[in-house]
Amino acid sequence: MFPPERLAGARDEVAQVLALTNFTGREVLDLCCGPGRHSLALAERGYAVTGVDRSPFLLEQARQRAAEAGAVIEWVQEDMQDC
Repeated sequence: MFPPERLAGARDEVAQVLALTNFTGREVLDLCCGPGRHSLALAERGYAVTGVDRSPFLLEQARQRAAEAGAVIEWVQEDMQDC
């Protein structure tokens, strides 16, 4: 579902979104974050990130990737429909 190329593409996708939106905030909520590809890219840019997903499996992958990168991200297991 998430081949290495797709994970690596998150940095460019985040850069494009930030350029298009002129976002000036410092806190980001990543709903349905999955394995945290966008969460990690945002944290690397200095944003305070909260990643929310209902899948414990994908959140564990996200936690591992963030730990390997030394990124501090708040991970929440929840279904966004219940928030």
